[in-house]
Amino acid sequence: MTRAELIKSISKENPFISNQDLICKVLISEILTMKLKCGDSLSQNKLSIDFNLSRGPVKLALEKMESNGYLAHDETGAFYVAKPGIRFAADIHSFKRQLDLLAANQALYDISKDRLELLHECYVSMSKSFNEKNFVRFCHCDLKFHQTIVDASQNTFLKDTYTRYQNLFLFMCICAETDERLFGRLLHQHQKIYIALKNRQSEALQDAVNAHYSSLILF
Repeated sequence: MTRAELIKSISKENPFISNQDLICKVLISEILTMKLKCGDSLSQNKLSIDFNLSRGPVKLALEKMESNGYLAHDETGAFYVAKPGIRFAADIHSFKRQLDLLAANQALYDISKDRLELLHECYVSMSKSFNEKNFVRFCHCDLKFHQTIVDASQNTFLKDTYTRYQNLFLFMCICAETDERLFGRLLHQHQKIYIALKNRQSEALQDAVNAHYSSLILF
């Protein structure tokens, strides 16, 4: 989907979206699909033309994305797609780890057969993405895997939190260095999480989730 098509689609979906939020949503979507990659610069003039807006709302949108960790700016004031700093990445991973542990523990005894099947489908999609070396799709499948566990936990707070921060979680994964060995370990750990949930093994589940995030430190 081109930027023009994406703008049209988002505007149609939400006719009352503000100009600033529209810009943010489009640019985040482009980052999460790797149309924009870490280090890519963003021209305010081009964005003004693409969105048919003055530079004022464009700059405000870029500043908002910078405050949320998606962008950074250089000494000239030009914005570019940021690679998350070590401290920022550690904070986000720690936050997500706690959410995933809570969700997994709550889903452990209540997860339905349908949810387990959906979780297995997510794992199969991750495995296929890994074999095809499509690590962007792998990251999308990874998030869907955890989202399925959150949904199975039936915890409204966790669901709302995941929905609110899912783009940021995905951004952290996609901006990581593409290391095939690391993704291989992640795939193995997701298999362990699935098996522990399927067999209702509390201790094994804790170990699998913790191992998953120990690997993510390498990001």
